[in-house]
Amino acid sequence: MTSTNSNKSVAARGAVRQINAWQALLGVPKNSGTGSSKIVSRWRSKHFVPVRKAQLIELLCEDQKLGTVEREQFRQLCAVLEATIHQDYHRRLEELKNLYAPLNPDAVTCDVRPITDAHRSRTGQR
Repeated sequence: MTSTNSNKSVAARGAVRQINAWQALLGVPKNSGTGSSKIVSRWRSKHFVPVRKAQLIELLCEDQKLGTVEREQFRQLCAVLEATIHQDYHRRLEELKNLYAPLNPDAVTCDVRPITDAHRSRTGQR
């Protein structure tokens, strides 16, 4: 294993320890090995982390093994990831709104162009 992979492995184990500490602090039940409790199953199935994003980032940045430059790079990575995810979901939301607009019975907006048969066949509308 190279030193880079070793460092990543050490950092990953540190992050897992920190997350486990947060779970213990928040009272998240541990998997007993005899079958997970309903709460643990629900948490895992919904991919929910019961910590605010900013708190989690700061918790991970408190790792003493990270230098000042690495902490700043990690914060920048988090900002880029957040912006990318936000942009992707915003694009998807706009696509859904545009697809639903012609079908919305409660719409208060009006279409400026009528829907053509060609458009209906492309989008699967009837």
